[in-house]
Amino acid sequence: MKPLDPDTFWRFSVSAYAQPGVADICLSLQDDHGFDVNLLLLCCWLAQLRSIVLSETELRFLLAEIEATNSEVIGPLRQARRWLKAPASTSGASAAKAQRVRRLIKMAELEGERLAQHLLISAASALGAESCADLLNAANLSLTAYTRIVNETDAADALQSLARLVVKERSKDPLPS
Repeated sequence: MKPLDPDTFWRFSVSAYAQPGVADICLSLQDDHGFDVNLLLLCCWLAQLRSIVLSETELRFLLAEIEATNSEVIGPLRQARRWLKAPASTSGASAAKAQRVRRLIKMAELEGERLAQHLLISAASALGAESCADLLNAANLSLTAYTRIVNETDAADALQSLARLVVKERSKDPLPS
C-alpha cells in the first residue's frame, strides 16, 4: 500500500476547507467545542482515501503528537492574528501596517498548520487502523470517537454535516486508460 503523503493531505484539506460551509463548520467546532481542525480533516481524508476508522486510542495518540505544535506555535499565532483583526487594535495610519503584519502572521500560522499535518501523517502512518466499507460511515465513526475525547456530544450534527460535505464517494467507474 502506498504510504500516506502529507502534501496530498494538505491539498485535500485546502480543497475541502474551500467548499461552501466547511470553513464555518470547522471554525465553530474549533472555537466553540475545542476540536482540532487538522484532526477533523484527517478523519475525513483517511476515511475517503482508505476507509480508515480511527479509534479513541489512536485519536488520543495523534492529538498528543500535535499538542506542542498547537500550543506553542499555532495557538499564539492565531491569537496574534485575531487580535490584529479587531478594529480597536489599530487605527489611522497604523492600520495598514497592522494588516500587513496580520497577513504575515496568517502565512506563518498556515505553515504551522502544515507542520501539524506533517506530524499527523507521520504518526498516522504507524497506526494499524481498522477499516469500514462505507466511506461516510468510516468518517462518522472516527468523528464520533473524537467527540467522546472532546466530550462535546452536542457537536454531533455539525460533525455529520462536515463528513457529508467533505467525504466523497470513490468513483465506481474505471479510470480511462
